[in-house]
Amino acid sequence: MTYSGRVHTSSIGNVDEWFQRDEITCASSAPIRLCCFPYAGGSAQVFQGWQSELGPDVEVFGVELPGRGRRFGQPLLHSLDELSNSIAKAISRLNTKPTAFFGHSNGALIAFEVARKLSLLGLDEPKLLILSAKKAPHLIQEKKLHTLPDEALLAELRKYNGTPEEVLASPELMGVFLPILRADFSLSETYSCGVGWKYKGTVALFGGASDQTVLESELLAWRQHMEGEVSLEMFNDGHFFINTLRSEVVRAVARELSEITLAA
Repeated sequence: MTYSGRVHTSSIGNVDEWFQRDEITCASSAPIRLCCFPYAGGSAQVFQGWQSELGPDVEVFGVELPGRGRRFGQPLLHSLDELSNSIAKAISRLNTKPTAFFGHSNGALIAFEVARKLSLLGLDEPKLLILSAKKAPHLIQEKKLHTLPDEALLAELRKYNGTPEEVLASPELMGVFLPILRADFSLSETYSCGVGWKYKGTVALFGGASDQTVLESELLAWRQHMEGEVSLEMFNDGHFFINTLRSEVVRAVARELSEITLAA
């Protein structure tokens, strides 16, 4: 769970803790910035290489949450309200540039809430939200994964097919990984979706055609929280298509970003 590439970071206060980008291929002069929010248990490493694939017209920032990657050992956050406030304030201290958000699974909910916090702070919302593999926030959470005993939580993780069995079977690795997962699951499972605010920009929904944890209808339910245009693209795999169909996902992200850039 470390970021294996070299990184270039902002020098403004502690903003550099939140955002990482590839120093070799970074595109600081790009006309649009893409902030990428990882899934539960993930780090900025999930998005390593996206910069080179998206090219110089996009500046890719991987969002690094406390307790993983370069921030391993820092206290984990269990409140989405606290987390989204911190990220929104960090974004407000970056240089002004049109911004898009991509979030996968738990990262999609974080991206949505950060967009809401920016609006409440009187700041520009992102021009584009790409929400991937996450049901709409108002839908009832039937399971509270963050409260399950270890064995029950491991059984649930196996259903997602995103963690190698050798990792799940290692007490040492899971001793490190499970607290991070519990914190991340608690972000969404204790979250109460605010009422009265709707996102005004463009929304692209990504889903896995064989993902049994997030159905197409649950993705489309995001429309309830949007005022602008909403599109849906389904990928031919399960919940972690972001990894198994990486190049296909990045190409889809590039298409969505090109629409925003052309409009601008």
